[in-house]
Amino acid sequence: MTDIKNIIDKIIPPADYQNRNGFSNDDLIDKLSSDEKTLVETELIKRLAHPSFDDLVIETLTYLQSTKAIEPLKNKLNDTQDALQKIIISANLFRITSDKKLIDITIDSFKTIEALPMNYFNNRSTLISSFYYLTIFQDREINKLISPYSKNSDMLVSYNAKRYLGQPD
Repeated sequence: MTDIKNIIDKIIPPADYQNRNGFSNDDLIDKLSSDEKTLVETELIKRLAHPSFDDLVIETLTYLQSTKAIEPLKNKLNDTQDALQKIIISANLFRITSDKKLIDITIDSFKTIEALPMNYFNNRSTLISSFYYLTIFQDREINKLISPYSKNSDMLVSYNAKRYLGQPD
């Protein structure tokens, strides 16, 4: 019998810089049997019910194209007040469902982030992180939201906006 705990521990390492920086579990998931993938999917869906937020759990379910995760992800989306978490969940749901309604949720959430005062540690990081997820939608309106940041006086913000829009430096 497959030891699901060991598999989960390998594909979802602790959420810290040391364990997650540059980490991808795609190759580990690809090596799993279909039965193991089903067990992993079931365990990760259970984790969505926890109040904690782990983007790797969500992204792994998305990589698995888990249709069973759609409703739990929608529940998580409705339960969170955090704008970046809403963007992450919406983008991953979009990858599974292509539901255009998620674009509006994402735009509203991004506008919440934009309204926050820019500072180095908090909103700057959140803003830059959101660019990656926004571009998943490949939507003209969302790209219009990112575009002004390509000319931002903060070089890191500008660089990341250009990078995610596919513009040269």
